[in-house]
Amino acid sequence: MRLGPPPIMLRAIVAPVLILSTLVLFATGVTLLALGQTEGTVVELHKASFIVWFGAAAVHVLVHVWKLPKLLRERAAGRALRMTLVAGAVAVGLFAGVATLPAADHLQDQATAVVHVDAD
Repeated sequence: MRLGPPPIMLRAIVAPVLILSTLVLFATGVTLLALGQTEGTVVELHKASFIVWFGAAAVHVLVHVWKLPKLLRERAAGRALRMTLVAGAVAVGLFAGVATLPAADHLQDQATAVVHVDAD
């Protein structure tokens, strides 16, 4: 299904905001894990970037979700390559998540110790 380029609003506003907020979200998340911080400027930047990312992602999904049923029924050229790339990205994400789980657990313990939620 070839519909041409996405609407200008998606190309000029939503896509750049989504890309930049994703980069800031990942960068601040990694920084928080590396520094072990649970409060401060980086935490606030991380929270703000998530809010911006969520809004941009929601707009992106809502604009494209109506096309999904037809796309799933079609056999498109390059589908196997796209599915392989998606599976690879998911595998890398799972690996990164598992690799950083101890640091994230430690950070969570620090954050919840203040309110005596975590007994560790």
